[in-house]
Amino acid sequence: TIRGIDQYDEMSWTELDRQSEHLGRRLLALGVEERPATVVLITRDAVRHAVYAYGAWKAGQTVLCLSPGLGSAEGHAILSRLGRTITLGARVEWDTGEWLADEPAPTGDLPPLEDSVAAPMLLITTGGSTGIPKLVDVIGPGLFVPGDFLGGLGTALKRRPRAKAFIITPL
Repeated sequence: TIRGIDQYDEMSWTELDRQSEHLGRRLLALGVEERPATVVLITRDAVRHAVYAYGAWKAGQTVLCLSPGLGSAEGHAILSRLGRTITLGARVEWDTGEWLADEPAPTGDLPPLEDSVAAPMLLITTGGSTGIPKLVDVIGPGLFVPGDFLGGLGTALKRRPRAKAFIITPL
């Protein structure tokens, strides 16, 4: 079960898989296979964050997490370094890319998406101590395989199937 701190939501792994499959399909419908995008996550809700990240990875897209409180100068500077962006979560005035609103996943099982490679899998921003924050590829390409935590990162961290994790930092 994943818990969202701000809203006190929780979600089962089965529901996470179902909702992220739906989101992955919506991203693919936007043509991300032909015109890849960096999927920008702007949320403080850990549950929505997980759905957004897994959905983007299932569609083979790079993820970049940004704070909803990020200033407009920094936000513009960061996003101007990227090509196509699709934002999930909060709408902020400095984000001029595409935005995809939340939509409930249909009930019932969805057939799994084909394995996709996000290259890079995740971008993070530096602290900007020398000026505008820079973008850093921290993991490299990732292959999402159902049950395989973060494209192999789980193996590197010696994560066992169905093991529990206590995360004490913002996702």
